[in-house]
Order: sequence, then C-alpha cells, then structure tokens
Amino acid sequence: MLGDFNMGGWWIIFPIFGFIVMLTFMFMMMGRMGFRGPRRDSRMDSRMESHEPGRSETPLEILNTRYAKGEISKEEYEEMKKALS
Repeated sequence: MLGDFNMGGWWIIFPIFGFIVMLTFMFMMMGRMGFRGPRRDSRMDSRMESHEPGRSETPLEILNTRYAKGEISKEEYEEMKKALS
C-alpha cells in the first residue's frame, strides 16, 4: 500500500548526494578550464605586452627583429633592407 512507503526520511539523502556529486564534477571542470578562460599561446602574450597600444612596427623594425632572432640570413637581410630603402 502507498501508506506503508515510509523509510523514515532516508529518501532525502539520495537527491542531496546526487547534487553534491554534480557540484563536485562541475567545480572540477571549472577549475580545469572555466575560471582561467581559454588557453593562449605564450608567444602571443609576449608580443602583446612588448608593444605600446596603438603603435605598429615599421617594416624595417620587423626585418631587424627577424634578423636578430636568426629567422633570416645576413644575405636575405641585406637584400630585404635594400628593397625597403
């Protein structure tokens, strides 16, 4: 009978336990990716921090930076510098 379905109030534990499990997983996921936001490339951060807002590099500055980093050889640097002048 329906009146005999009395568990002494223990039935309330199951929804509470489910809610606690759900919150635990939610905070685990938020700690993994949500609170920090999307991952960004560290090279992007260094490029963004090194420049003043609203200022862009000139082609010669870019060329000098590429040569200093070793991305281009001395011959390429001289040729490109001559083309820019």
